Amino acid sequence: MGLGIARLSGVGHSLASDTVQTSAEARRNLVNPSDELFFSLEGRAIESRGDTWRIEVCGVHSAAYCYWVQLNLRGPVQCELTLRTEQLDAAQIVDIVRDWLNDSMSSDVEPCLVGKAYKAAVRH
Repeated sequence: MGLGIARLSGVGHSLASDTVQTSAEARRNLVNPSDELFFSLEGRAIESRGDTWRIEVCGVHSAAYCYWVQLNLRGPVQCELTLRTEQLDAAQIVDIVRDWLNDSMSSDVEPCLVGKAYKAAVRH
């Protein structure tokens, strides 16, 4: 009398769909080398010629055989800097930026700085 209408004959469960979902979640939560560089540089302070400069990372992008790192430097003036590097090494990038700020960069490193812009810092 109507008792068999709602009876389930069985519920299927796929192990493959669980694996795909878990693997997608794992990739989404994976920190890659560009992320690590971003977090290593973001907010870092650099001292140069008696001034303190704060790094803001705008982007870290990869190309065929190199990386492009876009930075804002906030200090006595605001600088936008784009540099090309073959390694995602935060210490090396800090050294390059510091040498550039100190105007002591060697000529063989200068070509890695591909974009530079300056504007007066706005103090609030």
